[in-house]
Amino acid sequence: MKININFKLYTLLLTIFLIFNLSCEDADYPTIFEDNSTYTLLLDATVSNGSNIDYNDEGASEYTIITATLYQISSDGSSSLKSNAQITIEPKIDKTPPVINLINLSYDNSSSKLLIKAEIVDQDSEVNDATVFIKNTLGKRVILNMQYNKINNIYEANYILTNTINKEKWELEQFIVIDTAGNFG
Repeated sequence: MKININFKLYTLLLTIFLIFNLSCEDADYPTIFEDNSTYTLLLDATVSNGSNIDYNDEGASEYTIITATLYQISSDGSSSLKSNAQITIEPKIDKTPPVINLINLSYDNSSSKLLIKAEIVDQDSEVNDATVFIKNTLGKRVILNMQYNKINNIYEANYILTNTINKEKWELEQFIVIDTAGNFG
């Protein structure tokens, strides 16, 4: 959804930029052409799957392709495609989930905390959410949301152990990472 809104905003800005640049007075710019031609900009929207309908359909990956075409209209009213004047903008769709390179589960005696650290990378977008599930030998399960540490470039979470007399063993049960494009791993 975010990519779709950004793409539409970029298209709107491109259109406004081209309209204002093409509608300036002749005295504002140096003479490039020696004729009295005017120009028309046509925008065409198609959907990547060819249906021309862009809607949420249960996670199907589709996107809108906008093509801007510049036509030169001569003084006699005839129009022709300006050479090299067609621009097609296609967004890059992120379909790759984040990758967990390193996970470390340790215990800090001084603070009685379990420390979980993970190195997570995503080549096409940013990590949106990282959740870790840990459990102990007594059957207790804890869900922790990891926070990004900008200094160390790692995701971290900690859990304070309230009963340190019983030295139960904690282990990593599950790790879920979701990026801003909705890919998860």
